[in-house]
Formats: sequence, structure tokens, C-alpha cells
Amino acid sequence: SKMSARMDCAQTAYEDLENNDELWTIMDELPEEINLDNAINVLQELAQKGYQDYPEYDFDDDPIFDDEGNQKGKCSCSVVANGRTISWWATSSSKKMAKKIASYSCICDEFGFDNEYIKD
Repeated sequence: SKMSARMDCAQTAYEDLENNDELWTIMDELPEEINLDNAINVLQELAQKGYQDYPEYDFDDDPIFDDEGNQKGKCSCSVVANGRTISWWATSSSKKMAKKIASYSCICDEFGFDNEYIKD
């Protein structure tokens, strides 16, 4: 039948790609290095390519201060990937830096990378 022929063709094509190490996965979409400077863009690009939902950011407008009285920024980042909601929040010297750290933390969580910004 036509359906069976299509399935056989797809299976053969898949096996050929797999045998020749030509299968493209989400890991192939990641840059060589993921850091604070590219974390926001990496999440955006993965969403544009359909690997996950677009990240959602929420900034806490209630003032937060460090021990020296300096105001800090707080941001959360949430993304749905493979049916799982990944959510991290961060505080830093600015809202922009907090957004970068929260984004980076989501990527580390999603792919099982070590997160140098999370204290044990």
C-alpha cells in the first residue's frame, strides 16, 4: 500500500542518516560555548527552531538590597521543553544581569550542564 511504502521509505532514510552520523538534534543547535552573554539568545533561537517554547521572563519590582544597601535586580525565566517546565530565578546587581543568569540556569537545567552560578 502507499502508506506502507511511505513508512518503509522513511525508515530507510532514517537508518541511512543514523548510520552515517548525519542525524541533527537539538545538541547540534547549541553553540560551542554557552555563557551569560549568549544565554538569552540561545533560548530564543531554540524556540524559533521549534525545540521548545519561547522563554517567559518576570521581573520582581519590589526592591531588594544587598548587605551594603545597594539595590539588586531579580528576574525569573521559565521555558517549556519536552513537556517539562523549567524555571529559575536569579538576583544580581542589575535586572539585565539577573535575566542573563536565570536564562543560563534554564539552559544548564535543560541540558544537564554544570551551572557555575548556583551555590551548593
